[in-house]
Amino acid sequence: MRTIENFEWFRDTVAELTNDLERIRLLSELKLAISSLNSSQLKLIANSIPLEVLFDCLNSSEKEQIDLACDVMKTIMSCWEPGAVLAQYKIQLQRALGHPTPQARVLVLQELNKVLSDGKPMSRLNESEDLLLAVVDCVRHEDSSVYEKTKDVLTKLGATPEGLRLLYGQTLLNELINSMGQSDIVRFRVYEIVTDVSVNSGSGLQASHASGLLPSLISELDSDDILLQLNALELFSKLAVTPHGFQYFRQRGVLATLADKVLNTGESPFGSLLLPGLIKFFGNVAHSWPQEILTEFPSVVKALFEVLNSSDFVLLGTVMETLGFIGTSPQGKLALHNLGTHLRFRGGAWLRIGIHWRWAAWVFGAGSGGKHTECSLFVDWHDLRSMLAEPLQHSLLQIRVCRTLQIFGLYIVAFLLHLIQNFFSHFENREKCQLRDAMFSRNLRLYNLLLIHFLDDLVLLHERQEADQTPSLQKITLSWFDSLATDPMELIMHVGRQPFPELKLAVLQVLNVLGEQQWGQEYIKGFAGLIEFLLDRSTESTKLCKDAKFEVLRTIVSSPTSESVFGSETILRFKNYIREGPVYVHVETEVAIEGSS
Repeated sequence: MRTIENFEWFRDTVAELTNDLERIRLLSELKLAISSLNSSQLKLIANSIPLEVLFDCLNSSEKEQIDLACDVMKTIMSCWEPGAVLAQYKIQLQRALGHPTPQARVLVLQELNKVLSDGKPMSRLNESEDLLLAVVDCVRHEDSSVYEKTKDVLTKLGATPEGLRLLYGQTLLNELINSMGQSDIVRFRVYEIVTDVSVNSGSGLQASHASGLLPSLISELDSDDILLQLNALELFSKLAVTPHGFQYFRQRGVLATLADKVLNTGESPFGSLLLPGLIKFFGNVAHSWPQEILTEFPSVVKALFEVLNSSDFVLLGTVMETLGFIGTSPQGKLALHNLGTHLRFRGGAWLRIGIHWRWAAWVFGAGSGGKHTECSLFVDWHDLRSMLAEPLQHSLLQIRVCRTLQIFGLYIVAFLLHLIQNFFSHFENREKCQLRDAMFSRNLRLYNLLLIHFLDDLVLLHERQEADQTPSLQKITLSWFDSLATDPMELIMHVGRQPFPELKLAVLQVLNVLGEQQWGQEYIKGFAGLIEFLLDRSTESTKLCKDAKFEVLRTIVSSPTSESVFGSETILRFKNYIREGPVYVHVETEVAIEGSS
């Protein structure tokens, strides 16, 4: 084992790398020896090893040698100060950026990323136009890892005024434009870099617009290729959620153009393929700017609700997810609640969106059949009762797709009632896919995948602060819950009595949300037998449901209003349950007495 005492060995070994025949062996020994050093020893050794010979080791067709050289240099360069490698080995770095193997290019791009992260050595990059041209050329590389590192470098370059002048200077800009002609993939790689630079700051957006690259991206909306339009929408979503990006799209009519596309998808032969992307775009933007989107583009809202009558499960799931996502933030809840005050026909009638009863059946568990009773969903959410009363009597259905969409509905109920964005916050320490894997471990089909996608999105949402729990939001969520049915708790618990673990899990998540809020706690307390159900571990057959029930009780106990609602005796029972854990099993102790018969 080589240690710091063998200082000369490291220098001699590096010097011997000039022997082509011994390079693989020497690099292997050097890599092993370096890995045995602690951080202070490594720093001392690294600063004394010249890198010229190691860079020369890249001039080989031997993959093993190239990989070893990259590994050794990566470790050594990590100990150098930002900009030191660039100052001494600029020519070698530039040459390595043209290396045919991805590993060598990634090595250099990581070093440049370190330089840009530090910010101080920017002056050296000002003098390194040829090096930056080599970086831009990496945008064309077929290996995605090379492109990702290139994107990081160019995005960080565009994060400062000095870097913006370099990035959109005539030399680099021409190279970017030339590379866009190689293929659609490379063109959209450039667009992604431009979008990320624009997201960074308002000055970055202005520079991207002045370069002509951002307007070029917007013009992709006129393409006949639906896939290109969908890719453009993905990039728009990243930019439109920023304040400066939203104003940019708003002022240049991009939002209005996209709203028209939503309304006109039926006129295009491929409109149905574009519609999910448009819905997701407006959902993402409305999540950040709910009041502006829902009031300025009522036609989009109307189109969203009309889609709820669709028999396209993918589209239906997308719309349901989108509406739920809009309602996660306090501003989104208020905007949805206020829709009824803005969307009216002449004469003062509420704007009503006519839908068949089957939508309510799919979402809240109605039966199937040929009956098509027309009902209406008020956009202001205040008159759902008539639509949901009938499904209560039909919820024991056996059609898997209906049951899956019933789960969708329950989660969206929980999603919209929740006053903190992530109602899976108690599950954050577990793998996000545990819920997905436990619920659908076999026979995955389209409707299962819809639910998986929706639940994964929920798990990834960020938590909101307790300050969001205002009295006005409490009133809104209470009114929504009361609108579910004449007896909303009976509706929820009726679904939970069905012999399907995934349905019970969805019900427990709704109860978890109710347990956060005083009015929800009063509903739980007032429903006959519900407290005993929550305290009974034997009713759950899966660990996931046991954990979910445990979280309901923990949520209730954590609430500052729980003791005043449930009383100290009931809260003490809840605390005992929590102390024992979700899978506790009570064991009766029997004492055998000698001589007893």
